[in-house]
Amino acid sequence: TKADDRYNILPHELPGYTGFARPPYTLAPFYSIVSHPTAPAKVGEPFSIKVHCSHNHCKEGGALFYLRAFGPAILPGKATDHGNGTYTLTLHPHDLGQYHYEAVLTFSKAPKMEQLPVPGSPGEPSYEGYMLPGFPVTFQVGSPKEQQEFQRMQRQQFGENIVNPKDLPACQARDLVETGLDTPLEKARWVLAKK
Repeated sequence: TKADDRYNILPHELPGYTGFARPPYTLAPFYSIVSHPTAPAKVGEPFSIKVHCSHNHCKEGGALFYLRAFGPAILPGKATDHGNGTYTLTLHPHDLGQYHYEAVLTFSKAPKMEQLPVPGSPGEPSYEGYMLPGFPVTFQVGSPKEQQEFQRMQRQQFGENIVNPKDLPACQARDLVETGLDTPLEKARWVLAKK
């Protein structure tokens, strides 16, 4: 959809997570949102939601998640395991607008990499793929006034349409070379340019 000269991605417009059948047993229903910001998120600053699992099997942590937010851009997220069944789910928005934040439990209790392959029965755990209760969470990046000012600036800078791609700013080496483990999650995003 196109709103206010920006393209947005709606929840039904993204592909699903996997074509595989999901196992019937998962700890996803035992998760709940403990806290999340109520004020609009700020561009470039972390946006975090804290979740907790109340099941006894969650006491030591170890779950894995697939996190993404989508709206004007698609953002990857990162889960921080506090080792007690509580996780902080964080992403870094770079674009103003409304986003839908999804948190999918991929493995309730994932084996550590050094334990793979898991011998015997039941062997390696199955991909679960269940959305946590309370998700997707819709949140706003920037105030309406900031969004209007940003759109005005874009129209003024580039005109209503960018006629020549050469008019766009060029990428620098610092934009392309990455050496940190977490900085791609803080910098990366896919922006929808055309539907």
